[in-house]
Amino acid sequence: MFAHNNVTLIGNLGGDRKIKTNEHTGEIVGLTLSLGVSKRIPDPNNEGQWIDGADWFQLFISSKNRSFEFLKKHALKGTMITVAGYLRRETWDSKTRKDENGNPMQDSRLDVAPTDIKILRFAKVQDNETPPVDPAEEETASDGQQHGDAGLPTQSPEEQNQADEHYSQNL
Repeated sequence: MFAHNNVTLIGNLGGDRKIKTNEHTGEIVGLTLSLGVSKRIPDPNNEGQWIDGADWFQLFISSKNRSFEFLKKHALKGTMITVAGYLRRETWDSKTRKDENGNPMQDSRLDVAPTDIKILRFAKVQDNETPPVDPAEEETASDGQQHGDAGLPTQSPEEQNQADEHYSQNL
């Protein structure tokens, strides 16, 4: 059986990139991007009509990724990018859901793990504005955060879940 796990997304950044640092050492470990991908689906209530919307994807780029410095400088709100990567399922014990015996149930999430990011169109910047090089707001990673050679995060599902809860509170 042949299996191929590959995904390509094209969309616009919904905000400036956020630098993520290790809360204990202050070391920069990566950045996060919020990618909006347009979608158009048929309106089930009105034949011939369409509903426009967007799907949002949170992407993590390790500081060890070869594109990190470039994206740190240029990944601003409105920038159009293409992302190639693969789908990765993360699972962890739920903090809120329990089975009939009181044991934690499994929660899961499907992530896009980026392997290549290219800027297709830079964000428009007003003539009197200078794009920020270093963001004012930084995010903090747990000390357990580690990264593989490909620049992708390799952390336990629980650590990933805790980091995602931190992201959602700060988005």
